[in-house]
Amino acid sequence: MRLVYRSAHSTANAVLTALLEREIHGLDRIPRTGGLIVAANHGAFWDPPVLGASLPRELAYMTRAGLFEVPVFGALIRALGAFPVRRGTADLTGLRRAEKTLAEGGALLVFPEGGRMKDGELHPPHPGLGLIEAHARVPIVPLYVSGTNRIRRCMARRAKVRISIGTPLPAELWFPPGSTSTLAGRALYQAISDRVMQEIALLRQQQEETTRSGVAPATITSQRAGSHERGGST
Repeated sequence: MRLVYRSAHSTANAVLTALLEREIHGLDRIPRTGGLIVAANHGAFWDPPVLGASLPRELAYMTRAGLFEVPVFGALIRALGAFPVRRGTADLTGLRRAEKTLAEGGALLVFPEGGRMKDGELHPPHPGLGLIEAHARVPIVPLYVSGTNRIRRCMARRAKVRISIGTPLPAELWFPPGSTSTLAGRALYQAISDRVMQEIALLRQQQEETTRSGVAPATITSQRAGSHERGGST
């Protein structure tokens, strides 16, 4: 991690640990090195900072260009790895920045749905994730986060932020050596995005079943003051 990101990461993690309780399942599934896409659902403004503080990799992420025009806030999110993308257009600058981040071995946070889904439901993905993957060909880690859209309840300890991390999907899943595919272009990009959203939906189902049963998997760590999962199952 860069020094500025490491400092912000430590501070944000300490603040979140003091304010709310997080449960993280599968933190050990995040590769610690190499180009990586973390693909998550997006239901709240809090998703990027919560995930940035909770995951062990420095995360770059795309966000709408207008936020960078907000005084102070724009400079802050830029320093923490955010870069602008203009929605509704073929923003090649944003795509090239994403590819460069991954080519240099960085981790990129992507929201396949294309923006915040305020109803809390999962929505069909856009092909953008697949487009990035087709160019970068790096592992994709699916992730489902809940509770960030009820952050006040979480801060009052009436609810938890839960993060479920899936098994990395290797690039060979779509681009096996020596094989040819009948899918190309937008159809291929959409197929990649669809598969990743299916994995996110499965993580949501598992998380909801765990919440209903009250039996937490062994790899879930409850994050209270002074505790933080650093990889590996418990």
